[in-house]
Amino acid sequence: MYYFLSSLSFIDFCQSTVVTPKMLVSFLTDKNIISYPGCMTQLYFFISFGTAECYTLAVMAYDRYVAICNPLLYNVTISYQIYCSLISGVYMFAVFCASVNTGLMIRIQLYKIDVINHYFCDLLPLLKHASSNTYINEILILVFGTVNICVRMLTIITSYIFIIASILDIHFSEGKFKAFSTCSFQMSAVAVLYGSTQHSHTYSHHQ
Repeated sequence: MYYFLSSLSFIDFCQSTVVTPKMLVSFLTDKNIISYPGCMTQLYFFISFGTAECYTLAVMAYDRYVAICNPLLYNVTISYQIYCSLISGVYMFAVFCASVNTGLMIRIQLYKIDVINHYFCDLLPLLKHASSNTYINEILILVFGTVNICVRMLTIITSYIFIIASILDIHFSEGKFKAFSTCSFQMSAVAVLYGSTQHSHTYSHHQ
C-alpha cells in the first residue's frame, strides 16, 4: 500500500508543478499568454500525470480489494514484481494517451494561441482556437475519455463493492474498523480527485 501511496504522491507533485507555476504567473500579470511550444509541453505532461493519477487510484482500489477480500494470498497476488508491473503499465498507458492526444493536437492549425482565455492548456479550450478540421481530435477525446472513465470507475466501484461486502461480513466491530481504516485514505483520495475534477470542468465550461 505504501508503494502505491508513494507513487500517487509523486504523480500529484509532478502534476501540480505542470500547472501551478504558469497559473500563478497568469494571476499576477492578469495575462494568459503562453508560447506554442510551452503550451504543447504543458498539455503533454498534464495529460500524462492526470491519466497516471486516475489509473493509480484504480490500481490502489484493486490492491485494497486483494488485501481485504483475499488477505492470505496478498503477498502472492501483489508481490513486488506485480506492483512494478502495475505501476509501469500505468505510466506506459499514460504516456501513450498523452503522446497520441498531443501529437494530433500539434497537427491541427491554431490561431491566436498567445491569447487563449484559460489558466492552463487543455484539450477543449485549445480546440476552440483551431482554424482547421478538428473532427479526428474530437473523436479521439471521446474514445479516450470513455475508455478511461469506464475502466477506472468500474475497477474502483467493483473493488469497493466487494470490499464493503467483506467488511459487513466481519462480526467484530474492531475487525470492521481495522478493515475500513486500511482503505479510508484511498477513498478520500478518490473523493478529492473526482470532486476537484468536477469543479474544474464546471469552471472550464463557464470560461
